[in-house]
Amino acid sequence: RDPETLETQASLELTNFGLISIAGTVDESVVDGIPYFGFNIARDLEISTDSATHQIRGVYVLDGYGGIHAGGEAPTIHDAPFFGFDVARDLELFQDRTEEE
Repeated sequence: RDPETLETQASLELTNFGLISIAGTVDESVVDGIPYFGFNIARDLEISTDSATHQIRGVYVLDGYGGIHAGGEAPTIHDAPFFGFDVARDLELFQDRTEEE
């Protein structure tokens, strides 16, 4: 949802196996690179937006082991934990609001 106009761009739904369904006006390339796990391990989906245009640029999928998988043009997260067993449940994104002077 665009925070200025409150217009909804799309709806994305994640299955436990890692499939993502898209409804709306977003290009399907935003999920490129997201794996299909083939078993019940996908836990959460978060949307990465461009801070200037508020357009969706990609997605992140959290797996139960703690792995974070980037899709589309979402920046890759390199320092994600790997727990080795199915304990991860939720992923939250926070936008960096620092400004250069």
